[in-house]
Amino acid sequence: MIGPWLDAFGPPTPGVVGLLFLAKAALAAALILIETAIGIVIRRRVQAACLERVVLGRWDVLRGQQVGRWIGALTEELPLLTRYVTSFFSALYLLISAALLSVMAAAVAPTLAMGLAALAVPAWLALKALYSLQSRLARSQASARQGLAADLTESLAGIFQAKASGETASLLRRALRRQAEVFQRELQIGWTLGVLAAINPLAMGAALLALAAWGGDASAASFGGVGVLAFRAATSVNALVATLGTLTRTVGSLKPLDDLAIIPEEPPREPLGERLVSARLEGAVYSQGGRRVLDGASLVVEPGRLLLVTGPSGSGKTTLINLLAGLFAPEAGRVVYRGASGAEHDASSRRARVAYVAQDVHLFSGTVRENLDPDGALADEALWRSLERAGAAEFVRARGGLTSALAEFGRSLSGGERRRLAVARALASEADLLALDEVTNGLDDASKAALVASIAELAREMPVVAVTHDAAAFASASPRVFTLAGGARPAP
Repeated sequence: MIGPWLDAFGPPTPGVVGLLFLAKAALAAALILIETAIGIVIRRRVQAACLERVVLGRWDVLRGQQVGRWIGALTEELPLLTRYVTSFFSALYLLISAALLSVMAAAVAPTLAMGLAALAVPAWLALKALYSLQSRLARSQASARQGLAADLTESLAGIFQAKASGETASLLRRALRRQAEVFQRELQIGWTLGVLAAINPLAMGAALLALAAWGGDASAASFGGVGVLAFRAATSVNALVATLGTLTRTVGSLKPLDDLAIIPEEPPREPLGERLVSARLEGAVYSQGGRRVLDGASLVVEPGRLLLVTGPSGSGKTTLINLLAGLFAPEAGRVVYRGASGAEHDASSRRARVAYVAQDVHLFSGTVRENLDPDGALADEALWRSLERAGAAEFVRARGGLTSALAEFGRSLSGGERRRLAVARALASEADLLALDEVTNGLDDASKAALVASIAELAREMPVVAVTHDAAAFASASPRVFTLAGGARPAP
Protein backbone atom coordinates (compact mmCIF):
# COMPACT_ATOMS: atom_id res chain seq x y z
CA MET A 1 0.00 0.00 0.00
CA ILE A 2 2.83 2.43 0.81
CA GLY A 3 4.84 1.72 -2.39
CA PRO A 4 2.19 2.88 -4.89
CA TRP A 5 1.51 5.92 -2.76
CA LEU A 6 5.23 6.85 -2.85
CA ASP A 7 5.33 6.34 -6.60
CA ALA A 8 2.34 8.59 -7.15
CA PHE A 9 2.99 11.33 -4.64
CA GLY A 10 6.58 10.94 -3.57
CA PRO A 11 7.81 10.71 0.02
CA PRO A 12 5.82 12.73 2.59
CA THR A 13 7.32 16.07 3.46
CA PRO A 14 8.17 16.99 7.08
CA GLY A 15 5.17 19.33 7.04
CA VAL A 16 2.80 16.49 6.13
CA VAL A 17 4.33 14.27 8.78
CA GLY A 18 3.94 17.07 11.31
CA LEU A 19 0.29 17.51 10.39
CA LEU A 20 -0.26 13.77 10.78
CA PHE A 21 1.23 13.89 14.27
CA LEU A 22 -1.00 16.86 15.13
CA ALA A 23 -4.03 15.00 13.81
CA LYS A 24 -3.09 11.98 15.93
CA ALA A 25 -2.73 14.21 19.00
CA ALA A 26 -6.10 15.86 18.32
CA LEU A 27 -7.76 12.47 17.89
CA ALA A 28 -6.24 11.16 21.14
CA ALA A 29 -7.38 14.27 23.04
CA ALA A 30 -10.86 14.10 21.48
CA LEU A 31 -11.28 10.45 22.46
CA ILE A 32 -10.33 11.21 26.06
CA LEU A 33 -12.70 14.20 26.17
CA ILE A 34 -15.53 12.11 24.71
CA GLU A 35 -14.95 9.33 27.24
CA THR A 36 -14.85 11.91 30.07
CA ALA A 37 -18.07 13.55 28.85
CA ILE A 38 -19.81 10.17 28.62
CA GLY A 39 -18.68 9.37 32.16
CA ILE A 40 -19.98 12.69 33.49
CA VAL A 41 -23.38 12.20 31.83
CA ILE A 42 -23.67 8.67 33.23
CA ARG A 43 -22.70 9.72 36.75
CA ARG A 44 -25.02 12.75 36.80
CA ARG A 45 -28.04 10.86 35.56
CA VAL A 46 -27.54 7.77 37.70
CA GLN A 47 -26.73 9.83 40.80
CA ALA A 48 -29.82 11.99 40.34
CA ALA A 49 -32.03 8.96 39.64
CA CYS A 50 -30.77 7.00 42.66
CA LEU A 51 -31.04 10.01 44.99
CA GLU A 52 -34.58 10.63 43.79
CA ARG A 53 -35.37 6.97 44.44
CA VAL A 54 -34.23 7.34 48.05
CA VAL A 55 -36.00 10.65 48.66
CA LEU A 56 -39.27 9.43 47.14
CA GLY A 57 -39.03 5.94 48.60
CA ARG A 58 -41.45 4.47 51.11
CA TRP A 59 -40.49 5.42 54.64
CA ASP A 60 -41.36 2.01 56.09
CA VAL A 61 -38.63 0.61 53.81
CA LEU A 62 -36.09 3.42 54.27
CA ARG A 63 -36.21 3.63 58.06
CA GLY A 64 -34.25 0.39 58.52
CA GLN A 65 -31.39 1.33 56.17
CA GLN A 66 -28.11 3.12 56.84
CA VAL A 67 -27.57 6.59 55.45
CA GLY A 68 -23.83 5.99 55.10
CA ARG A 69 -24.46 3.16 52.64
CA TRP A 70 -26.52 5.50 50.48
CA ILE A 71 -23.73 8.08 50.56
CA GLY A 72 -21.14 5.46 49.61
CA ALA A 73 -23.25 4.25 46.70
CA LEU A 74 -23.94 7.79 45.45
CA THR A 75 -20.30 8.90 45.60
CA GLU A 76 -17.72 6.12 45.64
CA GLU A 77 -19.45 3.51 43.49
CA LEU A 78 -20.59 5.82 40.67
CA PRO A 79 -17.12 6.37 39.12
CA LEU A 80 -16.72 2.58 39.04
CA LEU A 81 -20.03 2.30 37.20
CA THR A 82 -18.66 4.65 34.54
CA ARG A 83 -15.54 2.49 34.23
CA TYR A 84 -17.76 -0.57 33.91
CA VAL A 85 -19.76 0.94 31.03
CA THR A 86 -16.71 2.14 29.08
CA SER A 87 -14.87 -1.14 29.70
CA PHE A 88 -17.84 -3.06 28.34
CA PHE A 89 -17.55 -1.34 24.95
CA SER A 90 -13.78 -1.73 24.96
CA ALA A 91 -14.16 -5.45 25.67
CA LEU A 92 -16.63 -5.80 22.79
CA TYR A 93 -14.23 -4.11 20.37
CA LEU A 94 -11.26 -6.22 21.48
CA LEU A 95 -13.28 -9.42 21.29
CA ILE A 96 -14.28 -8.69 17.70
CA SER A 97 -10.68 -7.78 16.83
CA ALA A 98 -9.27 -10.97 18.34
CA ALA A 99 -11.93 -13.07 16.60
CA LEU A 100 -11.17 -11.54 13.16
CA LEU A 101 -7.44 -12.05 13.58
CA SER A 102 -8.02 -15.66 14.64
CA VAL A 103 -10.15 -16.24 11.52
CA MET A 104 -7.36 -14.80 9.38
CA ALA A 105 -4.82 -17.09 11.07
CA ALA A 106 -7.08 -20.07 10.37
CA ALA A 107 -7.27 -19.07 6.71
CA VAL A 108 -3.46 -19.02 6.40
CA ALA A 109 -2.88 -22.38 8.11
CA PRO A 110 -5.92 -24.13 9.55
CA THR A 111 -4.01 -26.94 11.25
CA LEU A 112 -1.60 -24.63 13.04
CA ALA A 113 -4.42 -22.29 14.04
CA MET A 114 -6.41 -25.20 15.48
CA GLY A 115 -3.35 -26.24 17.44
CA LEU A 116 -3.12 -22.76 18.94
CA ALA A 117 -6.84 -22.81 19.74
CA ALA A 118 -6.46 -26.15 21.54
CA LEU A 119 -3.68 -24.71 23.67
CA ALA A 120 -5.92 -21.74 24.49
CA VAL A 121 -8.58 -23.93 26.12
CA PRO A 122 -6.77 -24.54 29.43
CA ALA A 123 -5.74 -20.88 29.52
CA TRP A 124 -9.38 -19.83 29.13
CA LEU A 125 -10.53 -22.20 31.88
CA ALA A 126 -7.94 -20.70 34.20
CA LEU A 127 -9.09 -17.21 33.26
CA LYS A 128 -12.72 -18.14 33.85
CA ALA A 129 -11.92 -19.38 37.37
CA LEU A 130 -9.94 -16.21 38.11
CA TYR A 131 -12.72 -13.96 36.81
CA SER A 132 -15.26 -15.75 38.99
CA LEU A 133 -13.02 -15.34 42.05
CA GLN A 134 -12.40 -11.69 41.21
CA SER A 135 -16.12 -11.03 40.85
CA ARG A 136 -16.84 -12.56 44.27
CA LEU A 137 -14.03 -10.54 45.85
CA ALA A 138 -15.34 -7.36 44.18
CA ARG A 139 -18.84 -7.86 45.57
CA SER A 140 -17.40 -8.52 49.02
CA GLN A 141 -15.20 -5.43 48.74
CA ALA A 142 -18.14 -3.25 47.68
CA SER A 143 -20.17 -4.47 50.66
CA ALA A 144 -17.27 -3.78 53.04
CA ARG A 145 -16.75 -0.36 51.46
CA GLN A 146 -20.41 0.49 51.98
CA GLY A 147 -20.17 -0.64 55.59
CA LEU A 148 -17.10 1.53 56.14
CA ALA A 149 -18.93 4.54 54.67
CA ALA A 150 -21.89 3.87 56.99
CA ASP A 151 -19.64 3.55 60.06
CA LEU A 152 -17.80 6.76 59.22
CA THR A 153 -21.07 8.66 58.71
CA GLU A 154 -22.61 7.44 61.95
CA SER A 155 -19.44 8.01 63.96
CA LEU A 156 -18.88 11.55 62.74
CA ALA A 157 -22.56 12.38 63.36
CA GLY A 158 -22.09 11.23 66.97
CA ILE A 159 -18.77 12.97 67.60
CA PHE A 160 -20.23 15.38 70.17
CA GLN A 161 -21.61 12.58 72.29
CA ALA A 162 -18.29 10.73 72.13
CA LYS A 163 -16.29 13.79 73.14
CA ALA A 164 -18.69 14.70 75.92
CA SER A 165 -18.59 11.19 77.41
CA GLY A 166 -14.88 10.57 76.83
CA GLU A 167 -15.52 7.74 74.37
CA THR A 168 -13.40 8.96 71.45
CA ALA A 169 -11.28 5.79 71.44
CA SER A 170 -14.33 3.56 71.02
CA LEU A 171 -15.68 5.95 68.34
CA LEU A 172 -12.46 5.57 66.37
CA ARG A 173 -12.61 1.78 66.69
CA ARG A 174 -16.19 1.71 65.50
CA ALA A 175 -15.53 4.12 62.62
CA LEU A 176 -12.66 2.01 61.26
CA ARG A 177 -13.79 -1.49 62.17
CA ARG A 178 -14.35 -2.45 58.50
CA GLN A 179 -11.22 -0.74 57.19
CA ALA A 180 -9.08 -3.89 57.48
CA GLU A 181 -11.67 -5.91 55.54
CA VAL A 182 -11.72 -3.35 52.72
CA PHE A 183 -7.94 -3.37 52.38
CA GLN A 184 -7.78 -7.18 52.66
CA ARG A 185 -10.16 -7.52 49.73
CA GLU A 186 -8.13 -4.97 47.81
CA LEU A 187 -4.98 -7.02 48.40
CA GLN A 188 -6.71 -10.23 47.33
CA ILE A 189 -7.92 -8.56 44.14
CA GLY A 190 -4.33 -7.41 43.58
CA TRP A 191 -3.17 -11.04 43.72
CA THR A 192 -5.75 -12.02 41.09
CA LEU A 193 -4.54 -9.15 38.88
CA GLY A 194 -0.97 -10.44 39.15
CA VAL A 195 -2.00 -13.94 38.14
CA LEU A 196 -4.10 -12.58 35.28
CA ALA A 197 -1.13 -10.58 34.02
CA ALA A 198 1.03 -13.73 34.01
CA ILE A 199 -1.40 -16.10 32.28
CA ASN A 200 -1.27 -14.59 28.80
CA PRO A 201 2.54 -14.47 28.46
CA LEU A 202 2.74 -18.02 29.81
CA ALA A 203 0.10 -19.19 27.35
CA MET A 204 1.82 -17.46 24.42
CA GLY A 205 5.20 -18.86 25.35
CA ALA A 206 3.79 -22.38 25.62
CA ALA A 207 1.98 -21.97 22.30
CA LEU A 208 5.12 -20.82 20.45
CA LEU A 209 7.22 -23.62 21.93
CA ALA A 210 4.57 -26.14 20.94
CA LEU A 211 4.44 -24.73 17.40
CA ALA A 212 8.22 -24.84 17.10
CA ALA A 213 8.31 -28.45 18.25
CA TRP A 214 5.38 -29.60 16.12
CA GLY A 215 5.70 -27.42 13.04
CA GLY A 216 8.32 -29.42 11.12
CA ASP A 217 5.97 -30.14 8.27
CA ALA A 218 4.65 -26.60 8.16
CA SER A 219 6.03 -24.19 5.60
CA ALA A 220 8.01 -21.22 6.75
CA ALA A 221 5.42 -18.95 5.20
CA SER A 222 2.49 -20.54 7.00
CA PHE A 223 4.40 -20.66 10.28
CA GLY A 224 5.36 -17.00 9.92
CA GLY A 225 1.88 -15.94 8.83
CA VAL A 226 0.19 -17.72 11.68
CA GLY A 227 2.80 -16.42 14.09
CA VAL A 228 2.32 -12.79 13.06
CA LEU A 229 -1.46 -13.01 13.10
CA ALA A 230 -1.42 -14.95 16.36
CA PHE A 231 0.85 -12.32 17.89
CA ARG A 232 -1.53 -9.55 16.88
CA ALA A 233 -4.51 -11.58 18.09
CA ALA A 234 -2.68 -12.21 21.35
CA THR A 235 -2.14 -8.47 21.74
CA SER A 236 -5.89 -7.96 21.43
CA VAL A 237 -6.52 -10.87 23.77
CA ASN A 238 -4.13 -9.38 26.33
CA ALA A 239 -6.06 -6.12 26.24
CA LEU A 240 -9.32 -8.06 26.35
CA VAL A 241 -8.19 -9.99 29.43
CA ALA A 242 -7.27 -6.74 31.18
CA THR A 243 -10.62 -5.21 30.23
CA LEU A 244 -12.58 -8.24 31.40
CA GLY A 245 -10.64 -8.01 34.65
CA THR A 246 -11.83 -4.42 35.00
CA LEU A 247 -15.40 -5.53 34.36
CA THR A 248 -15.31 -8.27 36.98
CA ARG A 249 -13.67 -5.95 39.51
CA THR A 250 -16.25 -3.20 39.04
CA VAL A 251 -19.33 -5.42 38.84
CA GLY A 252 -19.42 -5.47 42.64
CA SER A 253 -20.11 -1.74 42.59
CA LEU A 254 -23.35 -2.29 40.67
CA LYS A 255 -25.01 -4.05 43.61
CA PRO A 256 -25.17 -0.98 45.94
CA LEU A 257 -26.57 1.13 43.09
CA ASP A 258 -29.04 -1.58 42.20
CA ASP A 259 -30.19 -1.65 45.84
CA LEU A 260 -31.03 2.05 45.55
CA ALA A 261 -32.77 1.61 42.22
CA ILE A 262 -35.20 -1.01 43.59
CA ILE A 263 -36.37 1.00 46.63
CA PRO A 264 -40.16 1.05 46.22
CA GLU A 265 -41.65 4.48 45.71
CA GLU A 266 -44.45 5.92 47.78
CA PRO A 267 -47.83 5.26 46.18
CA PRO A 268 -48.97 8.29 44.18
CA ARG A 269 -51.38 10.59 46.03
CA GLU A 270 -53.07 13.73 44.80
CA PRO A 271 -52.89 16.91 46.93
CA LEU A 272 -55.92 17.42 49.16
CA GLY A 273 -56.94 20.49 47.19
CA GLU A 274 -58.46 22.35 50.13
CA ARG A 275 -57.59 23.37 53.67
CA LEU A 276 -57.51 20.53 56.15
CA VAL A 277 -59.64 21.11 59.26
CA SER A 278 -59.38 17.73 60.97
CA ALA A 279 -57.88 14.26 60.67
CA ARG A 280 -58.94 11.00 62.22
CA LEU A 281 -57.90 7.38 62.56
CA GLU A 282 -60.59 4.73 62.19
CA GLY A 283 -59.65 1.32 63.60
CA ALA A 284 -56.03 1.64 62.49
CA VAL A 285 -53.95 -1.56 62.61
CA TYR A 286 -50.20 -1.59 62.07
CA SER A 287 -47.43 -4.13 62.63
CA GLN A 288 -43.70 -3.58 62.81
CA GLY A 289 -40.88 -6.08 63.19
CA GLY A 290 -43.31 -8.95 63.61
CA ARG A 291 -45.25 -7.15 66.38
CA ARG A 292 -48.75 -5.73 66.29
CA VAL A 293 -48.00 -2.14 67.38
CA LEU A 294 -51.47 -0.63 66.86
CA ASP A 295 -54.61 -2.72 67.02
CA GLY A 296 -57.74 -0.76 66.12
CA ALA A 297 -56.68 2.74 67.22
CA SER A 298 -59.27 5.50 66.62
CA LEU A 299 -58.99 9.22 67.38
CA VAL A 300 -59.69 12.70 65.97
CA VAL A 301 -57.32 15.69 65.68
CA GLU A 302 -59.03 19.07 65.30
CA PRO A 303 -58.46 22.73 66.20
CA GLY A 304 -59.29 24.12 69.61
CA ARG A 305 -57.29 21.95 71.99
CA LEU A 306 -54.01 20.13 71.71
CA LEU A 307 -54.31 16.35 71.33
CA LEU A 308 -51.70 14.61 73.47
CA VAL A 309 -50.78 10.99 72.73
CA THR A 310 -49.19 9.20 75.68
CA GLY A 311 -48.18 5.68 76.60
CA PRO A 312 -45.14 3.61 77.49
CA SER A 313 -42.20 3.11 75.14
CA GLY A 314 -43.08 0.74 72.31
CA SER A 315 -46.82 1.33 72.59
CA GLY A 316 -47.05 2.83 69.09
CA LYS A 317 -47.13 6.58 69.77
CA THR A 318 -44.75 7.54 66.95
CA THR A 319 -46.36 5.00 64.63
CA LEU A 320 -49.71 6.65 65.27
CA ILE A 321 -48.61 10.11 64.14
CA ASN A 322 -46.71 8.56 61.22
CA LEU A 323 -50.06 7.19 60.10
CA LEU A 324 -51.74 10.59 60.55
CA ALA A 325 -48.96 12.26 58.56
CA GLY A 326 -49.32 9.74 55.73
CA LEU A 327 -45.81 8.31 56.16
CA PHE A 328 -47.22 4.84 56.89
CA ALA A 329 -50.31 3.13 55.51
CA PRO A 330 -52.44 1.12 57.97
CA GLU A 331 -52.83 -2.60 57.39
CA ALA A 332 -56.49 -2.27 58.33
CA GLY A 333 -58.71 0.69 59.10
CA ARG A 334 -58.05 4.05 57.48
CA VAL A 335 -56.87 7.63 57.91
CA VAL A 336 -59.45 10.26 56.93
CA TYR A 337 -58.80 13.95 56.20
CA ARG A 338 -61.74 16.37 56.36
CA GLY A 339 -61.48 19.53 54.31
CA ALA A 340 -62.95 22.99 54.88
CA SER A 341 -65.79 22.14 52.50
CA GLY A 342 -66.84 19.25 54.73
CA ALA A 343 -65.69 16.66 52.17
CA GLU A 344 -63.75 13.68 53.51
CA HIS A 345 -60.69 12.24 51.81
CA ASP A 346 -58.89 8.93 52.36
CA ALA A 347 -55.18 9.39 53.13
CA SER A 348 -54.36 6.45 50.85
CA SER A 349 -55.26 8.58 47.82
CA ARG A 350 -54.89 12.19 49.05
CA ARG A 351 -51.90 14.00 50.52
CA ALA A 352 -52.55 16.63 53.19
CA ARG A 353 -50.24 19.48 54.15
CA VAL A 354 -48.89 18.00 57.37
CA ALA A 355 -45.86 19.49 59.14
CA TYR A 356 -43.90 16.95 61.14
CA VAL A 357 -41.43 17.93 63.86
CA ALA A 358 -39.44 14.82 64.76
CA GLN A 359 -37.82 14.06 68.08
CA ASP A 360 -34.38 14.43 66.51
CA VAL A 361 -34.62 17.85 64.89
CA HIS A 362 -32.49 18.12 61.75
CA LEU A 363 -31.34 21.59 60.73
CA PHE A 364 -28.99 22.21 57.83
CA SER A 365 -25.83 24.27 57.76
CA GLY A 366 -26.71 27.68 56.34
CA THR A 367 -28.73 30.69 57.39
CA VAL A 368 -31.94 30.77 59.41
CA ARG A 369 -33.77 31.91 56.27
CA GLU A 370 -32.45 28.96 54.24
CA ASN A 371 -33.66 26.55 56.92
CA LEU A 372 -37.10 28.12 57.14
CA ASP A 373 -37.59 28.57 53.39
CA PRO A 374 -35.23 26.34 51.34
CA ASP A 375 -36.82 27.40 48.04
CA GLY A 376 -36.58 31.13 48.79
CA ALA A 377 -40.27 31.60 47.97
CA LEU A 378 -41.42 33.49 51.08
CA ALA A 379 -41.06 37.14 52.06
CA ASP A 380 -39.27 38.10 55.25
CA GLU A 381 -42.59 39.15 56.80
CA ALA A 382 -44.02 35.65 56.38
CA LEU A 383 -40.91 34.09 57.94
CA TRP A 384 -41.04 36.44 60.93
CA ARG A 385 -44.72 35.59 61.43
CA SER A 386 -43.82 31.91 61.56
CA LEU A 387 -41.04 32.65 64.05
CA GLU A 388 -43.41 34.69 66.22
CA ARG A 389 -46.04 31.94 66.23
CA ALA A 390 -43.39 29.37 67.23
CA GLY A 391 -41.97 31.62 69.95
CA ALA A 392 -38.60 31.72 68.17
CA ALA A 393 -38.44 35.34 66.99
CA GLU A 394 -36.68 36.68 70.08
CA PHE A 395 -33.63 34.41 69.98
CA VAL A 396 -33.37 34.69 66.16
CA ARG A 397 -33.21 38.49 66.48
CA ALA A 398 -30.60 38.14 69.21
CA ARG A 399 -28.47 35.95 66.92
CA GLY A 400 -28.54 38.46 64.06
CA GLY A 401 -31.82 37.81 62.27
CA LEU A 402 -32.70 35.70 59.27
CA THR A 403 -29.19 35.89 57.80
CA SER A 404 -27.50 34.48 60.90
CA ALA A 405 -25.63 31.22 60.22
CA LEU A 406 -26.45 27.84 61.75
CA ALA A 407 -23.99 24.99 62.17
CA GLU A 408 -24.67 21.54 60.75
CA PHE A 409 -27.54 19.73 62.57
CA GLY A 410 -28.18 23.03 64.41
CA ARG A 411 -25.33 22.39 66.85
CA SER A 412 -24.96 26.13 67.42
CA LEU A 413 -28.44 26.25 69.02
CA SER A 414 -29.77 24.96 72.33
CA GLY A 415 -32.24 22.06 72.32
CA GLY A 416 -35.20 24.37 72.91
CA GLU A 417 -34.09 26.75 70.17
CA ARG A 418 -33.73 23.88 67.68
CA ARG A 419 -37.25 22.66 68.46
CA ARG A 420 -38.75 26.16 68.16
CA LEU A 421 -37.00 26.73 64.86
CA ALA A 422 -38.27 23.38 63.63
CA VAL A 423 -41.83 24.37 64.57
CA ALA A 424 -41.34 27.71 62.78
CA ARG A 425 -40.13 25.86 59.69
CA ALA A 426 -43.24 23.69 59.82
CA LEU A 427 -45.48 26.77 60.08
CA ALA A 428 -43.63 28.52 57.25
CA SER A 429 -44.61 25.62 54.99
CA GLU A 430 -48.26 26.69 55.51
CA ALA A 431 -49.18 23.24 56.78
CA ASP A 432 -52.72 22.54 57.93
CA LEU A 433 -51.84 19.98 60.61
CA LEU A 434 -48.88 19.96 63.01
CA ALA A 435 -47.50 16.64 64.32
CA LEU A 436 -44.93 16.78 67.14
CA ASP A 437 -42.84 13.84 68.35
CA GLU A 438 -41.33 14.21 71.85
CA VAL A 439 -40.60 17.90 71.30
CA THR A 440 -39.98 18.58 75.01
CA ASN A 441 -37.52 15.72 75.41
CA GLY A 442 -34.21 16.85 76.95
CA LEU A 443 -35.30 20.44 77.66
CA ASP A 444 -35.07 22.21 80.99
CA ASP A 445 -38.26 23.27 82.76
CA ALA A 446 -38.17 26.87 81.53
CA SER A 447 -37.66 25.80 77.90
CA LYS A 448 -40.43 23.23 78.20
CA ALA A 449 -42.89 25.76 79.58
CA ALA A 450 -42.15 28.30 76.85
CA LEU A 451 -42.41 25.72 74.06
CA VAL A 452 -45.64 24.21 75.42
CA ALA A 453 -47.20 27.69 75.65
CA SER A 454 -46.41 28.26 71.96
CA ILE A 455 -47.83 24.85 71.02
CA ALA A 456 -51.03 25.46 73.00
CA GLU A 457 -51.53 28.76 71.20
CA LEU A 458 -51.07 27.06 67.81
CA ALA A 459 -53.54 24.32 68.77
CA ARG A 460 -56.31 26.92 69.12
CA GLU A 461 -56.14 27.75 65.42
CA MET A 462 -55.06 24.48 63.74
CA PRO A 463 -55.08 20.71 64.43
CA VAL A 464 -52.02 19.82 66.54
CA VAL A 465 -51.10 16.37 67.85
CA ALA A 466 -48.13 15.82 70.15
CA VAL A 467 -46.58 12.52 71.20
CA THR A 468 -44.91 12.49 74.60
CA HIS A 469 -43.88 10.25 77.47
CA ASP A 470 -43.94 13.35 79.74
CA ALA A 471 -47.61 14.35 79.93
CA ALA A 472 -46.97 16.55 82.98
CA ALA A 473 -44.97 18.96 80.81
CA PHE A 474 -48.16 19.73 78.81
CA ALA A 475 -50.51 20.17 81.77
CA SER A 476 -50.67 23.94 81.32
CA ALA A 477 -52.09 23.44 77.79
CA SER A 478 -55.15 21.54 79.13
CA PRO A 479 -54.87 18.99 76.30
CA ARG A 480 -57.14 16.17 75.29
CA VAL A 481 -55.23 12.98 76.12
CA PHE A 482 -55.22 9.74 74.15
CA THR A 483 -53.36 6.97 75.96
CA LEU A 484 -51.98 3.87 74.26
CA ALA A 485 -51.55 0.72 76.32
CA GLY A 486 -48.22 -1.08 76.22
CA GLY A 487 -47.52 -4.72 75.56
CA ALA A 488 -47.60 -4.94 71.79
CA ARG A 489 -48.36 -8.53 70.80
CA PRO A 490 -46.95 -10.60 67.92
CA ALA A 491 -48.57 -9.88 64.57
CA PRO A 492 -50.77 -12.70 63.30
